[in-house]
Amino acid sequence: MLKVIFIILSMLAVLSSCTKNENIQGFDRYEIDENIQNNKIFENLNKTQEFDFGYDFRKIKKNQKRSNNLKITTELGGIKNHYDEFNSESFFYTHFDNKRTDTIIVLIDNFNGYSGEGITLKIYKNYFKLEYLQSSDMIINTKKRDRIKIFESSLKLNKKKYQLNDSIYGYLNLKMEKNKERINATGYFRTKITQRYQSAN
Repeated sequence: MLKVIFIILSMLAVLSSCTKNENIQGFDRYEIDENIQNNKIFENLNKTQEFDFGYDFRKIKKNQKRSNNLKITTELGGIKNHYDEFNSESFFYTHFDNKRTDTIIVLIDNFNGYSGEGITLKIYKNYFKLEYLQSSDMIINTKKRDRIKIFESSLKLNKKKYQLNDSIYGYLNLKMEKNKERINATGYFRTKITQRYQSAN
């Protein structure tokens, strides 16, 4: 009897460990494609200069090569919008004590200091989460929670583990609905990891 109880407890411990380590709520596993940086898409990006939105806080270097070909389309109430001018940047998420975590944030957006749209990619170990980013300096008083449905969410990256100053090459695909607005985002991107984002939380 004791042996049976021990076996059951062992199985529960294993299941608990798997759930804790392998199933992160809201995150999915990404694929690894070590040759993705050799895709001709990046050759084409090298022929185009990165967009400069003209704001000091995100100034680009002269003749900096295009970082992505991401395209986002949104549709709400029969009105469609298309976005395809974005910059890419990435960083390790650090707390106020400046200790680096193993979470990487990738922003692919056109934020100008006041408003913008784009995609936020969160990478934790071999998991990822894609979020549609929309920001505005207009204050809207609402307590309603966003109603979000994810139809497709996939990601390919060039390797499994990254360090500071590493280059990230990837491809993302996101199909979702947010408060009845349909959002499709797809494209290749590249960026180098910096350590510059901090939070007091």
